[in-house]
Amino acid sequence: MMKRSIFSFISAVIFIGIIASSSQLYKVQAQSENEHRAVWLQNDTDLSEKFDKLRQAHINTIYFGIWGADHMSLQEIIDLAHSKGLEIHFQHLHLCMVIE
Repeated sequence: MMKRSIFSFISAVIFIGIIASSSQLYKVQAQSENEHRAVWLQNDTDLSEKFDKLRQAHINTIYFGIWGADHMSLQEIIDLAHSKGLEIHFQHLHLCMVIE
């Protein structure tokens, strides 16, 4: 009788643990869909190919320096990014590094 009670208790604990673990796994997967994963791009050369590779790497947001739009209009870049399922933000600045 005692063995049966212990077995029932252990089985219940294991079952609850499995359910709790599964719900945590679901929460992690749901969060990753809303997660902001971004890169900075500075030129529009082969942009379609770059966007494809970035989507394969699970990047969902692009920061694009507007001074890098040499071959495409900003609207073309927006349309291309959205067609690939990417969010795009334009930045109006130059990044500079001074090495002394």
